[in-house]
Amino acid sequence: MAPPMPAMPTPLPTATAANAAESTEREIQKLQSELKETQEALEKEKRSKAEISVSLGKLRGQINALSRTNDNLESRIKLLQEEVDKANSEANKRKELDASFTGAADGVSKSQSEDAIQPNGPPLLTPKILEDTVGCNSAALNELPVLTAVEFVPEE
Repeated sequence: MAPPMPAMPTPLPTATAANAAESTEREIQKLQSELKETQEALEKEKRSKAEISVSLGKLRGQINALSRTNDNLESRIKLLQEEVDKANSEANKRKELDASFTGAADGVSKSQSEDAIQPNGPPLLTPKILEDTVGCNSAALNELPVLTAVEFVPEE
């Protein structure tokens, strides 16, 4: 015997077809709404990315400028440090030199050091010249011309 045949499906009523069409239409509207929201979010993200890119460019420019300034300041600090070291070195040399002179002078009596300072020849200022210059302005003396030995020696 042959198996029984399945029952034939009953055709859907027209009301169900209308419900299916409405359901599909609602689904399409829902998907279009989601698409629109997604596109708006994408545009917002693009604008945000563009703003961030501009900010990044500005920050890179600031970094470059600050790096150059920093390099200039570091080289200036280095030069100033070298000048300070040089000045300290010279000051230490002067202190050592002064100490050596002071140490040498400590062993010499005052009269000996005064004798060493006195000129060997006759005094340059005679008592008459000293009397004449007592009331004189020293600035005026500095303005006098300096005579060389040839100008000072009388011709024979």
